[in-house]
Amino acid sequence: MKLKMAFIACAGLACATLSYAENIGNANVAGPTEYIDSLGLDPLTAETAWLLGSQTSPRQFGYDAAAGYWLKNLNTVHPVGHDEEINLVEWFDITGTSLANWKETCLTPGWVFSTDADDTWYSTDNGATVLGSGNFGSGNTTVQIPISPSLTSGTTVMVHTELMWTGADGGFNSYVQVAQTVPEPCTVVLLACGLVGLFVMRRRFA
Repeated sequence: MKLKMAFIACAGLACATLSYAENIGNANVAGPTEYIDSLGLDPLTAETAWLLGSQTSPRQFGYDAAAGYWLKNLNTVHPVGHDEEINLVEWFDITGTSLANWKETCLTPGWVFSTDADDTWYSTDNGATVLGSGNFGSGNTTVQIPISPSLTSGTTVMVHTELMWTGADGGFNSYVQVAQTVPEPCTVVLLACGLVGLFVMRRRFA
């Protein structure tokens, strides 16, 4: 009985760890929504940027096929001029899954992703090594970054993109909405093992 209770406690802890991560999927409905209410400086270029997480405190996310896309509302704070560019710098810990693609779509008219080669990339050591660049679609409102080899659970990744305002000078959107999906299915191994283990232990002690 004590062994059974200990196993249940461990499985519960594993599930709680996964639930802390921001779960995103590839559904066509909105999932979690987050507001990024201030602009900072890109730590690599000192340019204006939205910062999500940090090198010392990366965000966590996992994959859930039943989840919707993750909607990020980026506060522009001030009116923008034509061709003004703002970096989007995001630090993440990959939790309980693997990551082979990074895909984001801008939903706010007038904003597109910059296609400059030095604006879109990712790194697994917080910015020291550039490892890849992006593919663009739908009038550059969508960026997809193929990641090869796939990054495994426990890896910290920093993703750098840049959004550009294509409207008139003095344009203003209270929030630039960016939706993130995972275009390829991934496996939440830890959660599956915990559930299978609970089933086996239940049969054993029945």
